[in-house]
Amino acid sequence: MFKLLILLLLALPGYPPDQSIVLTEEPSLTLRWKLPGRKFQVELLDGSGPPQSQVVETQSCVVAVRPGGQYTWRVTPLGAGAMVGHFSVAEKFVYLSDGRAGSVGNNGTNGGQLRVRLAKDEAGMNLWIGPLHYLFLDKHKRFVISARGGNGGNGQDGTEFAEAEAARGGDGGSAGWGGMIEVTTRDAPWREYLEIDVAPGKPGEGGKGGRYYRHGVLEHGPDGRPGQSGRPGRVTTAIEP
Repeated sequence: MFKLLILLLLALPGYPPDQSIVLTEEPSLTLRWKLPGRKFQVELLDGSGPPQSQVVETQSCVVAVRPGGQYTWRVTPLGAGAMVGHFSVAEKFVYLSDGRAGSVGNNGTNGGQLRVRLAKDEAGMNLWIGPLHYLFLDKHKRFVISARGGNGGNGQDGTEFAEAEAARGGDGGSAGWGGMIEVTTRDAPWREYLEIDVAPGKPGEGGKGGRYYRHGVLEHGPDGRPGQSGRPGRVTTAIEP
């Protein structure tokens, strides 16, 4: 019983790698594993649908998958304990670390600062962003990493038919700067796999001046000033030794 429990806790030595996020638009995926035995029961569990189960005499099988699916798969060599793995299928080929837009008259925040890593192994091309592990299956579709600056908020419009000061339009918020992304790779041409956006946000527009009476004459308060423009971010490349 103790040995069986240990086997259940071990990550399945196979493909896709345990806890990976698969980048594919195909409706099916081939599971592969390296376990002793000649006959295996394979089960694929998805919380939103019925489980898939089949018995095969090879160390691979094809299963149906969907975008956004989160899967647990279990391989049981007949007469031995099961081994379990987990993977998910990306809903979109994108990772967002954009700055937040400013509320009325406030500045947008800057885009994120990220370190990403590309590395190829027997499973294929891997991408790590923090703790997230992506695996490329589609060689023709790039993965988008966005660290755009947030837009500045538009200024408050002046109050209509109030005091002169209240009729003045509010200034717009400044745009957030684009983020900073460092790509670490050994021999992978990252531009073939990644599309990176570190553009600044847009400055907020000044609020419109309101109308007011001054000595019985209808006047217009001044419009607010637009926010300051942001600066684009930067992408750097680091080569693994």
